[in-house]
Amino acid sequence: MAGINIEQPPVGIDIPAKDYFVRQFTAINLALGAANYFIPRNNLPKKYRVGEVFYFANAIPTTPITGEGLWIYKSTGWNQII
Repeated sequence: MAGINIEQPPVGIDIPAKDYFVRQFTAINLALGAANYFIPRNNLPKKYRVGEVFYFANAIPTTPITGEGLWIYKSTGWNQII
């Protein structure tokens, strides 16, 4: 099963931020466990919603996808998560 290690954030981060990071890492682990496989994509999907995760096999010119990896679409745009 795919997953990422969940470790405590560094000491210098305030409590609300630490809690946020742990929740996000836990959510990512749950999503990876549920999906277990992402179909490699070579282009942006025609439709996507906030919160959807895609695996892009490579960078896509003229888009925000700058390299291979898992990308999530947030209200602020695309962000690489792994």
